[in-house]
Amino acid sequence: MKILSNNARGILAMAVAMLTFAGNDMFVKLARETLPPQHIIFYRGIVVIAFLLVLLRATNQFSGLSRALEPRLLVRALLETVVAWAFISALGHMTIGDITALFMVVPLLITAGAAILLKEQVGWRRWSAVLVGFVGTLLIIKPTAESMNIWVFVALISVFGASIRDLMTRGVDPAISSLVVSFTTALFVFLASIGMSLATPGPFLVPSWTVLAYLAAAGVLVAIGNYYVVVAFRGGDVSVISPFRYSVILWALLAGYFVWGDIPDLWGALGTVLIVLAGLYVIHRERVRAREVAVRTAG
Repeated sequence: MKILSNNARGILAMAVAMLTFAGNDMFVKLARETLPPQHIIFYRGIVVIAFLLVLLRATNQFSGLSRALEPRLLVRALLETVVAWAFISALGHMTIGDITALFMVVPLLITAGAAILLKEQVGWRRWSAVLVGFVGTLLIIKPTAESMNIWVFVALISVFGASIRDLMTRGVDPAISSLVVSFTTALFVFLASIGMSLATPGPFLVPSWTVLAYLAAAGVLVAIGNYYVVVAFRGGDVSVISPFRYSVILWALLAGYFVWGDIPDLWGALGTVLIVLAGLYVIHRERVRAREVAVRTAG
């Protein structure tokens, strides 16, 4: 007997993925108090790669690694390196709630990028949602002379890099499994962390056992999260499942409050609400357009 529908299974998988991503961010932020970004990426990368190797072995997908050096995958991996470095760097200087809310702009930027770069048809309603999300972003970062510091720009580099990365993912050959894409990216990011560590003056830091535990937990959580994102969108309706991506903001705010005592101010909370509403509206419009296309095709 089928216990869960495809959509219910996808919603549950997305909720689990967002919880694990928030947990990863929490542990990385804790480690960031004593380690630079390149060392965090290095130690966490060991765990992620080991975890993905186990999954590749369990699913007999090692043969798929023969396509790991395709140019699009390498460029995507390079973008992920930039995203990881910028995110972890900024995370050490921003609240976990604010930087997580900024990352919720990514679906809106993908909508804009699809219109500009991929020539997809985007109507005035979705452009309006993108504008609302931009206003929400401004409310969070509060672009005044006092609030605009280098770390806000570093966070935005991560946000824009993630948007370009996800746009590129659309062009990856469907025959290449998501697990192979994930492993290629993780390996590239790990190797890049070694290069950054060698190029950075100073000793290579060996963290305490507590920090190593943080990074081990972060590695397992981010690997599980990436896996469940794939599970979420296989077999279910994207328009039904996607809104649950925003549950990560709740977990991030709770982690920020209970671990660091962070409480978002009124403008930051309003900005977060605007970004979420704008993203949900874009998802709604995608669903409406899909129905319209289905009706025209059937007719």
